Amino acid sequence: MMGSRHVASGVAAAAVTLPLGVAAGAHPAVWFAAWAGAALLPDMDSGGSHAARVWGWPTRALGRVLGKVAGGHRESTHDIVVAPLAAAAITTAAAVAALAGVRAGMVLILGLLLGICGRVLLAKRWRRLRPLRHPIVNAPAALGLAWLLTQGGPLWWLAGVVAGGIVLHVLCDSVTIEGAPLPLAWIWDKKARSVQWGLRLFRTGPSGVDFKKVRAAARAAARGRWNPVGRVWAATWAAVTTLRKQLEHPSDAIFSPIFYGTAAVSVTYWTVSLGWLGG
Repeated sequence: MMGSRHVASGVAAAAVTLPLGVAAGAHPAVWFAAWAGAALLPDMDSGGSHAARVWGWPTRALGRVLGKVAGGHRESTHDIVVAPLAAAAITTAAAVAALAGVRAGMVLILGLLLGICGRVLLAKRWRRLRPLRHPIVNAPAALGLAWLLTQGGPLWWLAGVVAGGIVLHVLCDSVTIEGAPLPLAWIWDKKARSVQWGLRLFRTGPSGVDFKKVRAAARAAARGRWNPVGRVWAATWAAVTTLRKQLEHPSDAIFSPIFYGTAAVSVTYWTVSLGWLGG
């Protein structure tokens, strides 16, 4: 699933669980931003992803190292059992260290989530916030805000958000054609890393039909055939086959309005049912 769709799923999850965030003492805006960033966090294993490019070469280098350790993209970092537990343990350890006065880990984790949200969600939709896409602006802004937010003490709720975001990410990937890795399989059998699970119904990519791929398939099929009728037949068959495959697996772009619609409905429901407007 594309990065923007993962972030949208995090926004939806934040809206659905908003009362939990308020009860935990999280500011609603921070709750939404943390969920949005956490929903894209597993893609740090790919150096070219939005998550890995958020702060330039430092996070890209981290992404490459993480990818090699994980065994590649969509491997152990996308394990729906191990990855969220490991991330929650690291975040909890950072919270414990913050309780002892060492806030660096907590600032770094929260700053990374805020930075991902700023790059993928905010800067992509509002022109005035477009500078947040640049690491020189994004990193100081995200880390500075994280430092201010952690001054009041450790954010114990952050571990749950990070773990929940990773689980949500894997579930979203499981509905795409590529699927998600079989949980725990990479531990005992390296060959099992190629085993995927999920519904695998949607393709990853932009919405609509990719006519460039249809045209390329037709040209490739017609190339080398001397008979004009055979060329037309081969090109037509390749184009129809490619088009059928694209229509068979709709783009995951349909999820963006679903996720944002869920967020809007959830926020409206909580606002009305809990009387947040009434004071």
